[in-house]
Amino acid sequence: RETTKAMVIAVSVVLVVLVVLLGDLLVGALVACCVADVCICVFGSLYWYALDVNFLTAFFVTLSVGLASDAPAHYCRAYLESRLPTRELRAREALATLGPPVFRGGMSTICGIVICAFCVTWIFLTFLKLLTTILVLALWNGL
Repeated sequence: RETTKAMVIAVSVVLVVLVVLLGDLLVGALVACCVADVCICVFGSLYWYALDVNFLTAFFVTLSVGLASDAPAHYCRAYLESRLPTRELRAREALATLGPPVFRGGMSTICGIVICAFCVTWIFLTFLKLLTTILVLALWNGL
């Protein structure tokens, strides 16, 4: 219950901040929807990983709000700054410009935490599972 409340508050704050920074209500709402989707999927992954909701998993669900807003916000900013005539061309330019750097950033983070796969402690394995899930979902939803 507390985790859900924290997630709703965090997504609401992300929406307000994105509307202010991006200057577009619709784009801010779309990014907030991507963030909410990632958070819901992370909640669902707790079941598949056989994890209970506790302090660590609640932390990662809340952390997913920040990580999930990164890729979509970058793509949307590039879309809004594009001067091409059609929406499709602006979307293509945004993905072509920022797609590879955002993807490399996410993949380098995953590569950096893969060392946790060799750990035997529950905390590090949970860290690996949930952070990898968050990053993959955030990169996917950013597209």
